[in-house]
Amino acid sequence: MIIGLPSLLIALASPHGVSEKCEGVPTTNAVRAVANDNRVPAGELKDGTLTLRLTMREAGWYPDGPQGCGLRVHTFAEDGKPPSIPGPLIRVRVGTEVRVILRNDLGESVRIRGLVERPVEWRTLGSAMAQLAMDSSAIEIAKGEVREIRFRTTVPGNFYYWGRRTAGDTAWQRRPGRLRPDLASDEDGQLVGALIVDPPGTPANDRVFVLTHTRYPGTRSTDQPDRAREVNGINGLSWPYTERISATVGDTLQWRVLNPANTSHVMHLHGFYYRILQHGGVSAYDSVLTPAEQEKVVSEFMAPNRTMTISWIPERAGNWLFHCHFLVHMSAAQRVAHAFGDSFARESAAHADHAEDAMAGPIIGISVRPRGTQLARGGVTPRRRLRLFADERARVFGDRPGLGFVLQSGESPPRADSIQIPGTPIILTRGEPTQITVINRLRVGLGVHWHGVEVDSYFDGVPGVSGSPARLAPLIQPGDSFVVRITPPRAGTFMYHTHSERFDELISGLYGPLIVVEPGQAWTPDKDHLLVLSNSGPGDSHSTIFVNGSATPAPIEMQQGVPQRLRFMSIPANGEFSVRLLNGTELATWRQIARDGANLSPSGIVDNRAQTRVDVGITKDFVFSPDKPGDLVLEVDLRVGGHPTKVPIRVR
Repeated sequence: MIIGLPSLLIALASPHGVSEKCEGVPTTNAVRAVANDNRVPAGELKDGTLTLRLTMREAGWYPDGPQGCGLRVHTFAEDGKPPSIPGPLIRVRVGTEVRVILRNDLGESVRIRGLVERPVEWRTLGSAMAQLAMDSSAIEIAKGEVREIRFRTTVPGNFYYWGRRTAGDTAWQRRPGRLRPDLASDEDGQLVGALIVDPPGTPANDRVFVLTHTRYPGTRSTDQPDRAREVNGINGLSWPYTERISATVGDTLQWRVLNPANTSHVMHLHGFYYRILQHGGVSAYDSVLTPAEQEKVVSEFMAPNRTMTISWIPERAGNWLFHCHFLVHMSAAQRVAHAFGDSFARESAAHADHAEDAMAGPIIGISVRPRGTQLARGGVTPRRRLRLFADERARVFGDRPGLGFVLQSGESPPRADSIQIPGTPIILTRGEPTQITVINRLRVGLGVHWHGVEVDSYFDGVPGVSGSPARLAPLIQPGDSFVVRITPPRAGTFMYHTHSERFDELISGLYGPLIVVEPGQAWTPDKDHLLVLSNSGPGDSHSTIFVNGSATPAPIEMQQGVPQRLRFMSIPANGEFSVRLLNGTELATWRQIARDGANLSPSGIVDNRAQTRVDVGITKDFVFSPDKPGDLVLEVDLRVGGHPTKVPIRVR
């Protein structure tokens, strides 16, 4: 059920005139594109053949709703219908012949990919060879030309088709050790559409979500030099105009998420875990995972060109979010007027409504109803009470303040300028009802998200969203407090962090580790090590990496023969980190035992070389058993390479 703004309203609204707030936006007088929710397949299916007539044309993209600014983009349009973003959904069963009559009404030649047969043999080629095979089947369509494209769907899976003007098309880009498709960032970034091939039998009751992206080069200005102008959407819209999903407790939801965008995303689900049923990429294959291979996660990294099918069951009523965890992809700077203005519109400083004004981009709201006569859970008397302060200290990052969370210890509150970066570790016990009173001593409002922890919606930490229509969680105003109740149902590694970003609150220090232990156990920091990965503060280029709040972290002491647990928590603004544990110049060996607070299946716990990636919003746990005394080093680097931060390890 859609309870957001219908696409039809966007299609019928009168064009938005050029106003002061839209100055600087690359606009167009072309027809508006409609948002495609990917519910209705395009074309006509007859006698086993799908016939689809498409035109590539310029259109206005209004991701911020009918009264927002229009951005000039290139789109696909089904004949007789307005252009759509993403392009018309092609959805057929395996074995169907697809006939596409495609017209190019753009001003130059376009190269089309993805409207091809994907032979089963492509699965055995390896990703690089499959990409090259895809490129060899690209079809160039000249300006004004009409071409007929025919192919048979031989492999079930999540795929997509896309176009790029020939002048900017460099086929497949080479990255270290791999290739990836040269997906467009400019006006062609919206020239994409989903192609779903169902296996024989009844199609799944699922949803299709397509991430799209447009970026223009930055222009120099006094406050934002060379800032790229970037807008991201999901099924053609940006929060708060994106679709709202309605479900009931106990429903099984299955989603296909496609990223044919020239940017990465980390898709995070609030409140629940989801299982990854299928993984795909290079538009050429889609791998169905066995139950033992299906990871249970709250966040998943999606590189450009990647796809996944996920399944999840909402177990608690309330309002929740599914969104990209990169701050650059969920801040109000994603709005067209903000992205393309001469400076980022800081009117967010006076937010009246955090939910509506402080977020934008690829975010989906989810409303979960109780089942039947089920009532919301009543309050449980907490057996433990904590007081968590959000504080500020001047001139921590040059002229800028540092922010941090500090747990009260003893009878007296900490000093008002007491901060800890990362915040004080919060250690909870599985099944123990706990009350955390969050006291805001900052100069800005605050919301705290308990990342990965299964809490009631009201305590999830998104001001103006969490809870229910009759009882929404407020923004914690300066000088005010908010009581959170948590009864963690599982032991594991989690995080807590601000979810009310307006300036640089997160990278100024508002994050911390949250560990849940089994009843009767205690956290033993001498052999259970917390490693919080983050950016090095506001104003930094993000090339410097903090580990536990420092670019030169203190050494870790270990004892020979004693198994050590390494808990990695990644909470930068936008980072993609790689981690490796070195014994001299050789990789050590470790075992991964958990991901996002959920234990791996026993068959997945095996010895591996000690290297991994830990992207934003993800936690990973490893066990390492040092077998001899000596010195090791843990290196944390940007995924694309940079200047690694090194953590010395001394085994005695």
